[in-house]
Parts: sequence; structure tokens; C-alpha cells
Amino acid sequence: MPESRCWSWRQAITQSGLPPTTRHVLHAISFHMNEHGEGCYPSEQTLANETGYSRETVNRHISKARNAGWIEVRQFGFRGQKWRRNEYVARWPERDLLSTVIEQEGSDGGSQPLSEKVVIESQEGCDPPSHKVVIEDHTNPPRNPPINPPSEREGAREKEEEGKSKRSRDQSRRLFRRGLEAYPEKSGSASEAEREWYLLTDEQQDHAIGRMTEQLAVWKSGGRSYLPAFSTYLRKRFWEGLPAKPLPQERTHVGAAAYGKLWGARRFSRLLHPPTEKLPKPPDFIRLKIEGGGPDGEKWKRHFLAQHGWPSVKRMHADAQIGRGDAVPKAFENVVEEFRQVQSDSLLMAAWRNEHERRGWPWFEGSLPQFVWMPDGENPKQALDAFVTALRAAGLIENEERMHECAAE
Repeated sequence: MPESRCWSWRQAITQSGLPPTTRHVLHAISFHMNEHGEGCYPSEQTLANETGYSRETVNRHISKARNAGWIEVRQFGFRGQKWRRNEYVARWPERDLLSTVIEQEGSDGGSQPLSEKVVIESQEGCDPPSHKVVIEDHTNPPRNPPINPPSEREGAREKEEEGKSKRSRDQSRRLFRRGLEAYPEKSGSASEAEREWYLLTDEQQDHAIGRMTEQLAVWKSGGRSYLPAFSTYLRKRFWEGLPAKPLPQERTHVGAAAYGKLWGARRFSRLLHPPTEKLPKPPDFIRLKIEGGGPDGEKWKRHFLAQHGWPSVKRMHADAQIGRGDAVPKAFENVVEEFRQVQSDSLLMAAWRNEHERRGWPWFEGSLPQFVWMPDGENPKQALDAFVTALRAAGLIENEERMHECAAE
């Protein structure tokens, strides 16, 4: 298993030429990092308390380390927020010097720096013993240097994490920060929370953020007087105790624009079914006309039926006047091929109006658009017969016997 990047950085600081106070401050910072040398958010006051230095001294030595290439300082938190801290990330100065060293070694005839040569003592002769200093030139560097180059460490770490997460490190960190900002309790350690974050799978991270609002609502409704730190929320995975979300139901209805195909199919399917049995009592004048019989009585009967027999169709007409469509069962998508556009001032539309009056159906209200979708055919009665056949094939006839009676009128 690759060694901890944070541990390697701490060892490298110890062997660096930084001033002792600077090394002390960096060591204090390292204990807030995760194993990757990241996720470090201690406040300046926290570092001052841990090192025994003033905040000014801590800041001065952090600046020295940053200028020397040993640490990167980032701003963490949204602009203008009171809750805002620095994030510290481990860095190695040799990261930027590595390519320069390689170029120098390749251009000076293969000479080695003195640090790569070993000084040994060699004893010559027997009496008296003498000592000779010999410089042994190693043409091959040590196989296991105490600290691996940063590029090798990062490559090993990324290879180890490959397969655990499909997200990039930056994507995961952005999601963590979003959750940290949204979580209301700010008293916990951000670095500890980030350590817990990277122990979660992608799916667990999604649930931790996606169901946070639900968990907070549960705590609030239960009268909880305090909230756990964000790190505790992640470690105990409280969201896993929430009831499972119901599976999304398959959509059964679709939106139908007024006077369109689906809207027209739904309208005619309602008209082809019998009128409501809960007709209101007609006024005495109309009742006497209907009871008188004859063509005039039949006319008044159809007129009264058109006004009160299909309330659902009347509602569709009223909604269409203000541009509102209707929610139509998806099954009606199977019968819209039986429709065509009819110009509202055409002779065919006049024939359709006559057919409505003959059957006692309500006609459209108010002004119509230039085109309205109607059952396909030059003869309204034949077009309706074809539409009934399509409804039957799609299983959209509620009462076959009554439908047959209405269609045959």
C-alpha cells in the first residue's frame, strides 16, 4: 500500500532547510490534513494555540513556507461569507525543479553531484595501520530513496483510487464543499469531515448531499436541540435510516394543447359516451317545449342536452378559450392518426357543426383558431365511425353497448 502523502510531506519538512519555527508551524498544519495532504482547514487561532506562537508569527511563517514552495494556500468559502477559512495543501519544492535537474544531468557529461557519492575509509598495510579516504562513485542511484518523488506518490495514489470512484478528485471535492456549506452546524472540523467524505462511495456521497434536507427536517420535527457535526453526519451515515424514496411512477397522462390532436381525440371520446344521468331540472318554459313534442320539442331537447349533458366537454371548451389544454391519458396517442386539420371557416367545419347539433352535442365556444383537429374524413358520420373503431382497438371504450348507441345516432 503506498505511504501516506501527508506522512511523507511531514518527513520532508523535517529534512528541509526551513527555519525551525517554520517547520514547527508546518508540522502543526500537517496534523489537520488527510492522508493525501489535503482537506486542511484549521483557523489561524487554532494554529496559534497549537504552536504557542501569535497569529502574526503563524501567518509570517506560513508565507515563508509558501514562498519556498512547501505549501499552497487556498481561500475556502463563498465570497462575503463570515464563515471563511484558508485551505492548506502539501507541496514539494522539487516538483518544479525536477525537470531542471534532469536537464542538467543530461548536459554536463554525466557527472554526479557530490551528494550522490559515498565517502568510505580504506585501511592499507599492516603495521602501522593507515587510513585512506576513498570517494566511491555510484553510477546507479539508491533503489529505495527515503521519500518518493511527488509525481510517483500522486500517480500511485490515483492508481489505487482508480475503480473506487468514477469522479475526479476535483469533482468530489466540489461536491463536498457544497455539502459543507449547506450543512447548518459549523462547529466541527472541516478536515475531519473531508476525511470521512473520501471514505464514502460515489453513491453514498450523492445520498449524503441529496437527502440532507430530509434528515435535517426529521431532526427538527423530533425536537432535537443540537445538530451533530458534519463529520459525524458523514461517519454515521444518518441518511441511511430515512425511509426509502418511492419509485417514480410511470407517467399515465400527457399534456394536450387546446384544439390539437390529443385534445380533439379526448373531446370526441367523451362526446361518444352517453351524457350524464344527473341532468338538472329544465326551466318550465323549456320543459313545456320538450313535453310538447314535435320538431320544435326535439330541437329544445337537443339544445338543453348540449348545455348540460357533457360537463367535462364544456369545461374543455371554457379552458380552451383562455389557451389552456387538458391532461390526456397516454393511450390516446394511439388514435391521433385518425385526425386531420380542418379550417374553422370551411364547409367541412360547417358540416361538423350540423352533426353536433343533430346529436345534441355542445359546439365550441367563442372564436376558433384558424385550424382545428377533427376526425379524418369528408363525411363527419363516417369519420366518427372510423374513430370509434380506433378507440375500440386501443381499448378506450368504457361502455361498448352505450357507445354503440351513441355512435349510431
